[in-house]
Amino acid sequence: MTETLSFPIFIDSTMLNDFRLCEQKWAWRYLHHLVPATPNVHLNAGGAFAKGLEIARRSFYEQGQSQEDSVALGLKALLEAYGDAQDESGKKTWEAVSGALIYYCDNHPFASDYLQPFVVDGKATLEFSAAIPLPLNHPQTGEPLLLTGRFDMLARHQHMDAKRAFCVDEKTTGRIDPGWATKWPLRGQFLCYNWLAGEQGYDIAGTIVRGIAIYKNSYTLVEVPIQSQPWKIKEWHDGMLGTVAAMIRVWREVHEAKSRSFVKALNDACTMYNGCSYIRLCDSQKPELWMEPYFERREWNPIHVETIA
Repeated sequence: MTETLSFPIFIDSTMLNDFRLCEQKWAWRYLHHLVPATPNVHLNAGGAFAKGLEIARRSFYEQGQSQEDSVALGLKALLEAYGDAQDESGKKTWEAVSGALIYYCDNHPFASDYLQPFVVDGKATLEFSAAIPLPLNHPQTGEPLLLTGRFDMLARHQHMDAKRAFCVDEKTTGRIDPGWATKWPLRGQFLCYNWLAGEQGYDIAGTIVRGIAIYKNSYTLVEVPIQSQPWKIKEWHDGMLGTVAAMIRVWREVHEAKSRSFVKALNDACTMYNGCSYIRLCDSQKPELWMEPYFERREWNPIHVETIA
Protein backbone atom coordinates (compact mmCIF):
# COMPACT_ATOMS: atom_id res chain seq x y z
CA MET A 1 0.00 0.00 0.00
CA THR A 2 1.40 3.38 -0.98
CA GLU A 3 -0.93 5.50 1.16
CA THR A 4 0.83 8.33 2.99
CA LEU A 5 0.02 8.00 6.66
CA SER A 6 0.15 11.07 8.87
CA PHE A 7 1.62 10.75 12.33
CA PRO A 8 -0.96 11.32 15.12
CA ILE A 9 -1.06 14.63 16.96
CA PHE A 10 -2.45 13.17 20.19
CA ILE A 11 -0.99 10.34 22.25
CA ASP A 12 -2.89 8.46 24.95
CA SER A 13 -2.37 5.40 27.15
CA THR A 14 -4.29 3.06 24.81
CA MET A 15 -2.16 4.11 21.86
CA LEU A 16 1.01 3.55 23.89
CA ASN A 17 -0.16 0.09 24.86
CA ASP A 18 -1.15 -0.84 21.31
CA PHE A 19 2.23 0.22 19.93
CA ARG A 20 4.08 -1.79 22.58
CA LEU A 21 1.89 -4.78 21.82
CA CYS A 22 2.10 -4.68 18.02
CA GLU A 23 3.37 -2.06 15.56
CA GLN A 24 0.95 -3.19 12.87
CA LYS A 25 -2.08 -2.94 15.17
CA TRP A 26 -0.96 0.59 16.07
CA ALA A 27 -0.69 1.46 12.38
CA TRP A 28 -4.14 0.07 11.49
CA ARG A 29 -5.84 1.99 14.31
CA TYR A 30 -3.96 5.27 14.55
CA LEU A 31 -2.40 5.80 11.13
CA HIS A 32 -5.01 4.21 8.84
CA HIS A 33 -7.76 5.18 11.33
CA LEU A 34 -9.53 1.85 10.86
CA VAL A 35 -12.09 0.66 13.40
CA PRO A 36 -14.39 -2.38 13.11
CA ALA A 37 -17.66 -1.59 11.36
CA THR A 38 -19.52 -3.75 13.89
CA PRO A 39 -19.32 -2.21 17.38
CA ASN A 40 -17.82 -4.26 20.20
CA VAL A 41 -20.75 -5.01 22.50
CA HIS A 42 -18.57 -4.81 25.63
CA LEU A 43 -17.13 -1.42 24.71
CA ASN A 44 -20.58 -0.20 23.69
CA ALA A 45 -22.11 -1.28 27.00
CA GLY A 46 -19.27 0.26 29.01
CA GLY A 47 -19.51 3.51 27.10
CA ALA A 48 -23.28 3.70 27.56
CA PHE A 49 -22.94 3.06 31.30
CA ALA A 50 -20.29 5.80 31.59
CA LYS A 51 -22.46 8.30 29.70
CA GLY A 52 -25.48 7.53 31.86
CA LEU A 53 -23.50 7.94 35.08
CA GLU A 54 -21.95 11.19 33.87
CA ILE A 55 -25.33 12.74 33.02
CA ALA A 56 -26.86 11.56 36.31
CA ARG A 57 -23.99 13.09 38.27
CA ARG A 58 -24.09 16.36 36.33
CA SER A 59 -27.81 16.66 36.94
CA PHE A 60 -27.25 16.21 40.68
CA TYR A 61 -24.07 18.22 41.25
CA GLU A 62 -24.50 20.97 38.66
CA GLN A 63 -28.26 21.38 38.32
CA GLY A 64 -29.33 20.50 41.86
CA GLN A 65 -31.85 17.87 40.80
CA SER A 66 -32.88 15.05 43.10
CA GLN A 67 -31.19 11.66 43.06
CA GLU A 68 -34.30 10.08 41.53
CA ASP A 69 -34.64 12.65 38.75
CA SER A 70 -30.89 12.59 38.09
CA VAL A 71 -30.84 8.82 37.67
CA ALA A 72 -33.86 9.04 35.34
CA LEU A 73 -31.97 11.49 33.14
CA GLY A 74 -28.93 9.23 33.30
CA LEU A 75 -30.98 6.27 32.11
CA LYS A 76 -32.26 8.28 29.16
CA ALA A 77 -28.69 9.21 28.19
CA LEU A 78 -27.59 5.58 28.63
CA LEU A 79 -30.25 4.30 26.24
CA GLU A 80 -29.34 6.91 23.63
CA ALA A 81 -25.66 5.99 23.90
CA TYR A 82 -26.39 2.25 23.77
CA GLY A 83 -28.25 2.63 20.48
CA ASP A 84 -29.49 -0.39 18.57
CA ALA A 85 -26.53 -2.67 19.36
CA GLN A 86 -27.34 -6.32 19.85
CA ASP A 87 -25.83 -8.57 22.52
CA GLU A 88 -26.45 -12.18 21.55
CA SER A 89 -25.09 -13.44 24.88
CA GLY A 90 -27.81 -11.56 26.74
CA LYS A 91 -25.33 -10.41 29.40
CA LYS A 92 -24.91 -6.78 28.38
CA THR A 93 -28.25 -5.89 26.88
CA TRP A 94 -29.59 -2.38 27.35
CA GLU A 95 -31.85 -3.73 30.10
CA ALA A 96 -28.89 -5.26 31.97
CA VAL A 97 -26.75 -2.13 31.63
CA SER A 98 -29.64 0.08 32.73
CA GLY A 99 -30.08 -2.13 35.78
CA ALA A 100 -26.36 -1.77 36.50
CA LEU A 101 -26.65 2.02 36.53
CA ILE A 102 -29.60 1.90 38.95
CA TYR A 103 -27.75 -0.59 41.19
CA TYR A 104 -24.58 1.53 41.19
CA CYS A 105 -26.43 4.73 42.09
CA ASP A 106 -28.45 2.97 44.79
CA ASN A 107 -25.22 1.76 46.41
CA HIS A 108 -23.33 5.02 45.89
CA PRO A 109 -25.96 7.73 46.51
CA PHE A 110 -24.61 11.03 45.25
CA ALA A 111 -25.30 13.00 48.43
CA SER A 112 -23.54 10.51 50.75
CA ASP A 113 -20.87 9.06 48.47
CA TYR A 114 -17.51 9.54 50.17
CA LEU A 115 -16.08 10.43 46.75
CA GLN A 116 -17.31 13.86 45.66
CA PRO A 117 -16.28 15.72 42.51
CA PHE A 118 -14.69 19.14 42.81
CA VAL A 119 -17.01 21.87 41.57
CA VAL A 120 -15.22 24.71 39.76
CA ASP A 121 -17.31 27.65 38.50
CA GLY A 122 -20.42 25.52 38.72
CA LYS A 123 -18.91 22.63 36.75
CA ALA A 124 -18.18 19.28 38.37
CA THR A 125 -14.89 17.57 37.56
CA LEU A 126 -16.55 14.75 35.63
CA GLU A 127 -15.11 13.22 32.47
CA PHE A 128 -11.93 15.01 33.51
CA SER A 129 -9.63 15.56 30.56
CA ALA A 130 -6.22 17.07 29.87
CA ALA A 131 -3.85 17.59 26.94
CA ILE A 132 -0.25 18.27 27.98
CA PRO A 133 2.53 19.16 25.51
CA LEU A 134 5.45 16.71 25.45
CA PRO A 135 9.14 17.54 24.91
CA LEU A 136 8.88 15.67 21.60
CA ASN A 137 7.82 17.29 18.36
CA HIS A 138 5.49 16.00 15.68
CA PRO A 139 7.66 14.64 12.84
CA GLN A 140 5.63 16.50 10.19
CA THR A 141 4.41 19.75 11.77
CA GLY A 142 7.25 20.36 14.22
CA GLU A 143 4.71 21.24 16.93
CA PRO A 144 4.85 19.52 20.35
CA LEU A 145 2.96 16.26 20.55
CA LEU A 146 0.13 16.23 23.11
CA LEU A 147 -0.36 13.55 25.73
CA THR A 148 -4.08 13.25 26.43
CA GLY A 149 -6.35 11.36 28.76
CA ARG A 150 -9.87 11.38 30.09
CA PHE A 151 -11.32 9.58 33.10
CA ASP A 152 -14.68 9.41 34.83
CA MET A 153 -14.20 11.73 37.80
CA LEU A 154 -11.60 13.71 39.71
CA ALA A 155 -12.80 13.48 43.31
CA ARG A 156 -12.01 14.48 46.84
CA HIS A 157 -12.30 11.99 49.69
CA GLN A 158 -14.73 13.20 52.37
CA HIS A 159 -12.61 11.62 55.13
CA MET A 160 -9.26 12.95 53.93
CA ASP A 161 -7.60 16.30 53.20
CA ALA A 162 -10.07 18.13 50.96
CA LYS A 163 -7.24 19.43 48.75
CA ARG A 164 -6.07 15.96 47.78
CA ALA A 165 -7.62 14.35 44.71
CA PHE A 166 -8.31 10.87 43.41
CA CYS A 167 -8.69 9.81 39.80
CA VAL A 168 -11.85 7.69 39.75
CA ASP A 169 -12.49 5.16 37.00
CA GLU A 170 -15.58 2.94 36.76
CA LYS A 171 -15.32 -0.33 34.87
CA THR A 172 -18.08 -2.68 33.78
CA THR A 173 -17.19 -6.34 33.52
CA GLY A 174 -18.81 -9.72 32.94
CA ARG A 175 -17.45 -11.09 36.21
CA ILE A 176 -15.18 -10.23 39.10
CA ASP A 177 -12.83 -13.09 39.96
CA PRO A 178 -10.28 -13.25 42.81
CA GLY A 179 -7.56 -11.78 40.58
CA TRP A 180 -9.57 -8.78 39.38
CA ALA A 181 -8.15 -6.38 41.95
CA THR A 182 -4.55 -7.32 41.16
CA LYS A 183 -4.84 -6.08 37.55
CA TRP A 184 -4.64 -2.37 38.33
CA PRO A 185 -1.61 -1.25 40.44
CA LEU A 186 0.77 -1.34 37.45
CA ARG A 187 -1.74 -0.22 34.83
CA GLY A 188 -0.21 2.51 32.69
CA GLN A 189 -3.65 3.99 32.07
CA PHE A 190 -3.94 5.07 35.71
CA LEU A 191 -0.34 6.26 35.99
CA CYS A 192 -1.06 8.40 32.93
CA TYR A 193 -4.18 9.84 34.60
CA ASN A 194 -2.22 10.63 37.77
CA TRP A 195 0.48 12.44 35.81
CA LEU A 196 -1.98 14.42 33.68
CA ALA A 197 -4.03 15.55 36.70
CA GLY A 198 -0.84 16.44 38.58
CA GLU A 199 0.28 18.57 35.65
CA GLN A 200 -3.05 20.41 35.94
CA GLY A 201 -2.08 21.44 39.47
CA TYR A 202 -3.96 18.87 41.56
CA ASP A 203 -2.39 17.08 44.51
CA ILE A 204 -3.03 13.50 43.47
CA ALA A 205 -3.46 10.93 46.22
CA GLY A 206 -4.07 8.01 43.88
CA THR A 207 -6.66 6.19 41.80
CA ILE A 208 -9.84 4.45 42.89
CA VAL A 209 -11.17 1.80 40.53
CA ARG A 210 -14.83 0.95 40.96
CA GLY A 211 -15.95 -2.19 39.19
CA ILE A 212 -19.47 -3.41 38.57
CA ALA A 213 -20.00 -6.96 37.35
CA ILE A 214 -23.10 -7.44 35.21
CA TYR A 215 -24.53 -10.93 35.57
CA LYS A 216 -27.78 -12.17 34.02
CA ASN A 217 -29.81 -11.72 37.19
CA SER A 218 -27.60 -9.79 39.59
CA TYR A 219 -24.79 -7.26 40.02
CA THR A 220 -21.65 -7.10 42.14
CA LEU A 221 -19.61 -4.05 43.13
CA VAL A 222 -15.93 -3.95 44.03
CA GLU A 223 -13.56 -1.09 44.78
CA VAL A 224 -9.77 -1.00 44.48
CA PRO A 225 -7.75 1.95 45.88
CA ILE A 226 -4.29 2.52 44.38
CA GLN A 227 -1.87 4.90 46.09
CA SER A 228 -0.08 7.46 43.93
CA GLN A 229 3.66 6.78 44.14
CA PRO A 230 5.94 9.48 42.66
CA TRP A 231 8.71 7.05 41.74
CA LYS A 232 6.26 4.87 39.83
CA ILE A 233 4.78 7.83 37.95
CA LYS A 234 8.28 9.05 37.00
CA GLU A 235 9.20 5.55 35.82
CA TRP A 236 6.03 5.46 33.71
CA HIS A 237 6.70 8.97 32.36
CA ASP A 238 10.25 8.09 31.28
CA GLY A 239 8.99 4.93 29.59
CA MET A 240 6.19 6.85 27.87
CA LEU A 241 8.67 9.31 26.33
CA GLY A 242 10.79 6.39 25.14
CA THR A 243 7.77 4.74 23.53
CA VAL A 244 6.69 7.94 21.77
CA ALA A 245 10.25 8.40 20.46
CA ALA A 246 10.10 4.82 19.15
CA MET A 247 6.77 5.58 17.41
CA ILE A 248 8.41 8.49 15.60
CA ARG A 249 11.43 6.37 14.64
CA VAL A 250 9.24 3.57 13.26
CA TRP A 251 7.07 6.02 11.34
CA ARG A 252 10.19 7.56 9.75
CA GLU A 253 11.63 4.16 8.84
CA VAL A 254 8.40 3.09 7.14
CA HIS A 255 7.24 6.32 5.50
CA GLU A 256 10.37 8.38 4.97
CA ALA A 257 13.27 5.96 4.61
CA LYS A 258 10.93 3.20 3.36
CA SER A 259 13.42 0.75 4.80
CA ARG A 260 10.90 -1.68 6.25
CA SER A 261 7.24 -2.43 7.00
CA PHE A 262 5.39 -2.32 10.30
CA VAL A 263 6.23 -5.38 12.39
CA LYS A 264 3.44 -7.81 13.23
CA ALA A 265 3.82 -9.15 16.77
CA LEU A 266 1.98 -12.39 15.89
CA ASN A 267 1.46 -15.19 18.45
CA ASP A 268 -0.42 -14.13 21.62
CA ALA A 269 -0.96 -10.54 20.45
CA CYS A 270 -3.34 -11.89 17.79
CA THR A 271 -5.50 -13.94 20.14
CA MET A 272 -5.56 -12.17 23.50
CA TYR A 273 -8.75 -10.42 24.67
CA ASN A 274 -10.99 -12.57 22.43
CA GLY A 275 -8.80 -11.88 19.40
CA CYS A 276 -7.37 -8.79 17.73
CA SER A 277 -9.84 -6.82 15.62
CA TYR A 278 -7.35 -6.66 12.75
CA ILE A 279 -6.65 -10.39 12.30
CA ARG A 280 -8.33 -10.59 8.89
CA LEU A 281 -6.17 -7.72 7.61
CA CYS A 282 -2.90 -9.17 8.87
CA ASP A 283 -3.84 -12.62 7.57
CA SER A 284 -4.22 -11.36 3.98
CA GLN A 285 -1.54 -10.56 1.41
CA LYS A 286 -3.87 -7.81 0.15
CA PRO A 287 -5.44 -6.33 3.30
CA GLU A 288 -6.95 -3.41 1.36
CA LEU A 289 -9.50 -5.85 -0.08
CA TRP A 290 -10.88 -6.45 3.42
CA MET A 291 -11.00 -2.88 4.64
CA GLU A 292 -14.25 -1.56 3.22
CA PRO A 293 -16.65 -4.36 4.16
CA TYR A 294 -15.36 -4.88 7.68
CA PHE A 295 -13.90 -1.54 8.77
CA GLU A 296 -14.71 2.14 8.65
CA ARG A 297 -12.37 5.09 8.91
CA ARG A 298 -12.79 7.10 12.07
CA GLU A 299 -10.02 9.37 13.26
CA TRP A 300 -9.87 9.67 17.03
CA ASN A 301 -9.62 13.34 17.91
CA PRO A 302 -10.13 14.46 21.54
CA ILE A 303 -9.70 18.14 20.72
CA HIS A 304 -13.43 18.75 21.21
CA VAL A 305 -13.21 17.57 24.82
CA GLU A 306 -12.88 20.57 27.09
CA THR A 307 -9.79 20.46 29.29
CA ILE A 308 -10.66 21.06 32.93
CA ALA A 309 -7.98 23.13 34.64
